[in-house]
Amino acid sequence: MWLFFLGSAQVAVSTRAITDLSRYQEIRESYQDSPLIQHFPETFPPAATDIRLEYLPKFLQGGSHFIVSYILPSEQINEIRIQADEIAKYKYRTGESNQLTDELPDDIPKPPFQIDTTTAESSSQTYEVFILDVQAAGGAGSEWNHGYSYGIAIDDVARRVIYWHEYW
Repeated sequence: MWLFFLGSAQVAVSTRAITDLSRYQEIRESYQDSPLIQHFPETFPPAATDIRLEYLPKFLQGGSHFIVSYILPSEQINEIRIQADEIAKYKYRTGESNQLTDELPDDIPKPPFQIDTTTAESSSQTYEVFILDVQAAGGAGSEWNHGYSYGIAIDDVARRVIYWHEYW
């Protein structure tokens, strides 16, 4: 009985997303030198506001994700855009309700983050998305059953920048 209870408690803790900003460095360090988050900022920029973080650690055969977003002045967003544009494998724009306005190749999955449509800042709902890398890791016939993607998304109107990594 106790073993079942302890195992259930571990699953509940392991599958809960972390949103505590004070754990950002700890989460970054847990990736060591992984290319999956090398594009994330080492620290939050001093001018960043409305900082949001969500980290879901990998557990058993489940996936994981790490998403950080914040609002920046336009000048700083332009610097990020220039850097992302130089290294992106794929680029596209989203339109209303996060629908694609530029198509990705059929076999490339759309990034995992959900664009917040519940706040006034998201009224533009138009993000420029830079997929820095995306790889399939599934077997024949189900290549995209497992894999990873990472990149940066920018909304100029809301001045929000999103950094993401997903492993599934």
